[in-house]
Amino acid sequence: MYWAIGISAFLACILRNNGIFIVAFELLGFSIFAAFTKEKNDWHGRLFITLTITLALALGYSVYITKFSGIVTGNGGIKEALSIPFQQTARYVRDHGAEVTAEERNIIDSVLDYSKLPVYYTPWLSDFVKNTYRGDNSKLPDYFRVWFRQFLRHPDTYIEASISTVSGFFDIKGPMFLWSGPQNRDYMHYGEPQALKPFRMAIMNWAEVMYILPFINLPNIAAVQIYIAMILFLQAVSEKRGLFVCLMLPSVVTILVCVAGPTFYQDAGTRYALSLIYSSPFLLGLSMRCGMIGGSVTGESGIKPKYRGTGRVILEPTYKYILLEDLAAWNGGMTIEDGLFLACSDSIQMKVTSRSNISSAVLGGEGLFNNTLYGQGIAVLESPVPSEELFVFDLENDTLKIDGSMAIAWS
Repeated sequence: MYWAIGISAFLACILRNNGIFIVAFELLGFSIFAAFTKEKNDWHGRLFITLTITLALALGYSVYITKFSGIVTGNGGIKEALSIPFQQTARYVRDHGAEVTAEERNIIDSVLDYSKLPVYYTPWLSDFVKNTYRGDNSKLPDYFRVWFRQFLRHPDTYIEASISTVSGFFDIKGPMFLWSGPQNRDYMHYGEPQALKPFRMAIMNWAEVMYILPFINLPNIAAVQIYIAMILFLQAVSEKRGLFVCLMLPSVVTILVCVAGPTFYQDAGTRYALSLIYSSPFLLGLSMRCGMIGGSVTGESGIKPKYRGTGRVILEPTYKYILLEDLAAWNGGMTIEDGLFLACSDSIQMKVTSRSNISSAVLGGEGLFNNTLYGQGIAVLESPVPSEELFVFDLENDTLKIDGSMAIAWS
């Protein structure tokens, strides 16, 4: 497994400029998690070594490519990284050009083509402004002194420039990640055997329908995926799930890359969020497996502390009746209604399952999701009535119809 992690991390570093930052932040976050977690495991050290070696190899590869291979890689790194301040300067010159002193103008002009900034400034695209960068990095310290001075004069201009460049990533009416749409047929040309053309047209028509259908197209919107990632990350932090926070760090770095990116314009800027979009189903599934989303949809607490060792545990009083159920009598698994779970043996696992019959769940006033306990051990449940008042039915290839939400548990 570790070699697969190492290879995927190395490919992320060399195939994308920001990939090395993702791996570096992941290594930093995991190191903090491993240092402060109470439960030490052997895989902590192995994963740390894997990420460290991968990052060192990626850095060595980058140095070789840029310094010794003779391959010309261009000098786009600085101007790409400074897209935000360059946009802020351009907007300032456009809106407050009369307040710019001769000294400030000369300093800005030594870094960017001052005369073109008011004309080239485009709120949603920084390419035109950053491409006027003259490439002299020694002038940047003086530039940033002017940049900060102008920020103190009109901070609102800087804020507006920043929001204009990234707003599409947080607008649910913003860009789609699916590059289809009827407008693309005007400038995208496809070639295929004539026999396969009907299949391509069918796929494109299906994609375009998914592109425009309300609600169905929500997963195609970058903003929706970004909000999902932000919610999962904040929930993991609030619940102190250190390992899940580490898993979310690549998504967090990707969001920061989107914020620092040059554009959100239509589908062109959404490519910066593709890694987050494609990992979203995995993160959602994992969060449900960990009980994060499960607690939200079933009404149970997302945090379930474990107590180990020798001693005594006293629980809070309850006005309900306590049921002790051995899962062996339930064929190793039982699904329970919302609010019934109290405690269980450490050998028992919990997962969220959906109703097989959604219509009956809705019409019967029941929830769409329930907790399922599986494994070996004892489950402690809170029942509204004592056990002797409960009716237990053992079915064998039979059907039992009940009224509403009268069933509290089933295998």
